[in-house]
Amino acid sequence: DLHVGVYHWPAFNVADAAITLGVAALLIDALPIGRRDRDRRRIGRPVKLFRDYQGQPVRLTRERLDHILDHPEMVHMVAAMEQTLAAPELVVRSLTDEQVVLAYRFHRDTRMGDKWVCVVVKYTETDAFILTAYLTDKPKKGRQKWPTA
Repeated sequence: DLHVGVYHWPAFNVADAAITLGVAALLIDALPIGRRDRDRRRIGRPVKLFRDYQGQPVRLTRERLDHILDHPEMVHMVAAMEQTLAAPELVVRSLTDEQVVLAYRFHRDTRMGDKWVCVVVKYTETDAFILTAYLTDKPKKGRQKWPTA
């Protein structure tokens, strides 16, 4: 039994206490206090600054790196991503977003065998940042941007 002041709860055991504390923690975590600022700092801060094939700086944020590394085949591929951006074999413009390009470079002996590394970058007037990166068997269709034909 649990007694607090004049209140009495019969058979309130350790499991009940754990459930109560867990629900309280979930409720506190659901409060939006400070979350937007914390998320904004996490999402926008560059972890690494690459240079693309034109010498333009391209940001890789912690949030995007975490997203990429959620895929086991991309673990240990950050150097290959950097190489792909700096010296791609092919760059195509996205068919769905004019501001997005896909840079490709063929890499031998990745964890998945011989694959193309694709680094997807969004370019704005004042910024360039990596959206994602992945391994693929062949480049996607798009309007070839580089090398120019």
